[in-house]
Amino acid sequence: MPEIVGSFTSLGNNCEFGLVQRACGVEPLGLFRFSRTELALLIAALDTDFELFGSPGDLEIYPDGQGRPSCRSRRYGFDYLISDLPADQDAAKFLKRETAKVGFLKRKLLEDLGEDDRIFVRKAAADETDDDARRLLQSLRRHGRSTFVHVRQGNAVTATAAEDGLIRATLPHLAPIEAAYDIDLESWLDLCARIHRLVRKGPADSLAAPKRINLLARSGRRPSTDVVEAGRTEPQVFGAYQEAAQLDPSTIYTYSAWLWVPSDFQGDRIGAAIGHYRLGWRDADLTRRDCWQRVWVSARIPEGFRTLMMGIVVSGPPGSRVWSRDRWLEVGLVPGAAEPPRCTP
Repeated sequence: MPEIVGSFTSLGNNCEFGLVQRACGVEPLGLFRFSRTELALLIAALDTDFELFGSPGDLEIYPDGQGRPSCRSRRYGFDYLISDLPADQDAAKFLKRETAKVGFLKRKLLEDLGEDDRIFVRKAAADETDDDARRLLQSLRRHGRSTFVHVRQGNAVTATAAEDGLIRATLPHLAPIEAAYDIDLESWLDLCARIHRLVRKGPADSLAAPKRINLLARSGRRPSTDVVEAGRTEPQVFGAYQEAAQLDPSTIYTYSAWLWVPSDFQGDRIGAAIGHYRLGWRDADLTRRDCWQRVWVSARIPEGFRTLMMGIVVSGPPGSRVWSRDRWLEVGLVPGAAEPPRCTP
């Protein structure tokens, strides 16, 4: 999956897909990987080969709505956060650096657009239409025969080849602009695999998952009743300290479990924990009650830990109760495929 996800190039509209790539451990260079882009202005920039983007006087440093330093194009409105701007940094020197960076990345993007095997992906804004997707595809096709994927909100993960070079896709959850980190990682990886098969025309089982191996000291298959203790003011972790010394710090591991949330649960969060580390995760959907659902968290575990707490995190008043079973620790960015338990608690 890292190789597949790293072969996509993001065209905005925010940094969600760039964070999907980061979660997979890949960091491809990209002009719009972490940028906010308005579609009409993106098309205008493509049609003029980005001539004005990063031109003299175009870039400015400004605080965003949360006071974080950001860089913005006055001409196109493209903007991105700056994570390494010291308080005493000379703004003129910093703008010179950013101008050089934008110049390099836009030249790279124009070169990539000329390669026929490239796949470009855009997470659509709420008001973007099929006609907008076709207009953007037309602008991309001025430069080469690459593939364009237009991702919109839908009820399921879908990927359909609509016309030459255009794939219409949907995901059941897209992160809001103000919370781009709220990623449905499982669905994004599923979508990338589907698109890869469509474009490369590989066999349906070309990305078959390996057999799941549970790395927990105890299998965790037995059901457990987890009840928040009296006097608790912080979320409670129900789990055990697991041996961590033999786990590879360069490998991503996923801890998962099946949960049953009763109808009378009054808490505000149920999730999974590998210490306090996480790359991707799925918390319980608290609108779903009296049925099995899976929660998980993935992380790299730094060196130096002999043991590390792994378990289910429950945030709720004393007496809050959930049932869990089939706890797994496995290699991978998301948990492997598994059927929910057939029994009830």
